[in-house]
Parts: sequence; structure tokens; C-alpha cells
Amino acid sequence: MITLIEILIIIVAILFVGLLFYDFYETGKLQKAKEEEELKKREEEKLAKQREQEELQKRREEEFIAVFNKRFGSFGSKTIDILVGKDELDLCNHFLVFEESSIVVINNDDIPFSKVLGYNVQDNSETIATSSVASYTSTTSTSTGSMLGRAVVGGVLLGGVGALAGATTAKQQTTTTPTGKTTTTTRTKHNYIIFINIDDLGNHTRKLNIGDNIEKVNNITNILNIILQRNSK
Repeated sequence: MITLIEILIIIVAILFVGLLFYDFYETGKLQKAKEEEELKKREEEKLAKQREQEELQKRREEEFIAVFNKRFGSFGSKTIDILVGKDELDLCNHFLVFEESSIVVINNDDIPFSKVLGYNVQDNSETIATSSVASYTSTTSTSTGSMLGRAVVGGVLLGGVGALAGATTAKQQTTTTPTGKTTTTTRTKHNYIIFINIDDLGNHTRKLNIGDNIEKVNNITNILNIILQRNSK
């Protein structure tokens, strides 16, 4: 029969196991709550940073519009606006044309049509070559001198089996060589610069760095051709 002490031991053991599982449960629950709280905090910080960046961007846009209107308000409506840089909120990155007042704005500098004398396009291009091989062949060679020496030593020490073991530990060398046809491909990275000649002895050249955008080069040079055509009349 089970004695009273044994029954008490069983009850204590059950209570201990129950408390242990409860402790694990509470610990896991607290850990999960902590992780959720940290995740929530990170999300709130991310949203706050995003809102801050959006507000900063909005202020920059409002400031740009205010400066633009104050700077060019007297020129009439803009006819053409070509972005020549990455930051659209920098006036120096805009090539502007105000046909109503016959003004072209280059690098935030107002230039009357009549002062545009000509232009030149320069391409500081770079050719990049890439080579590739279709296949390779690997050749493994074994040093026979080393094999012979190892076989002799192995035979002296261990007999025939030793000779075989000595031979199989000979030094091997693997050489990999290209066997397929080498293919070389080239591509050209363009970097266009437009130099515009101005009737101004103190500052006679304006430079526009266009990068590799040939479409913008064509648009700007076509506009300059129209201005030069009008100046010739």
C-alpha cells in the first residue's frame, strides 16, 4: 500500500512540476510581451522618422516654390524646365526657358537669348571591357618520385600492405586551365557635358553636366539651336 508520506511526496512533486510549467509559461509570456513592446517601439520610431523626413521634404518644397516665384515671377510663365541634376529642389539643377521674356536660366544665372553665342557638346566616355571563359579543364598529376620513396619506406616498415599505403599517400597536384573560348564584351559609359558660349568677357562659358542621358542632351541642344536661329534674324 501507498503510505501517507508517499502520497505527500507525489502531491509535492505534482505541485512542483505544475509550478515549474507555470513559471515557464509566465516567463514566455513576459518575454513575448517584451518583444512585442520593443517591436512597437521600433515601429513608432520608424514612423516618427518617416514623418520627420516627410515634413522636412515638404518644407523644402515650399521654400523652393517661394524662392522660385520670387526669383522668376517677373519673367512670366516658364516655357521649359529640364532637370540636369539629381536634386530637383536646387535651382542650379534646372535648365529653364522663359520665352515671354526671352530669358534662359543656366546654373541659376539669367541669360538673355541675345547673349547666347553657341554651344559645344563633349562626351567624356569610358569603355568598360568584361571577359569570360566558357569552360575549364582540371588535370591531376602525381609525383612518381615521391610515390616510389613512400612505397619503399612503407614496405620496409610494414611489408606489402605498407608499400601500398606508402604509395597511396603520394603528393598530388591539380591544375585548372581554361579550355573554352574567351568572350570579351564591351560597353560604353557616356558622360555628356554641354558648354554654352555667352557674350560676357568676364564669364563667357556655362557648363551643364548631363551624365549619360542623351535625350536631355538632344532636348537642350535643340532649344539652343532655336535660340541661335532667332538671334540670327
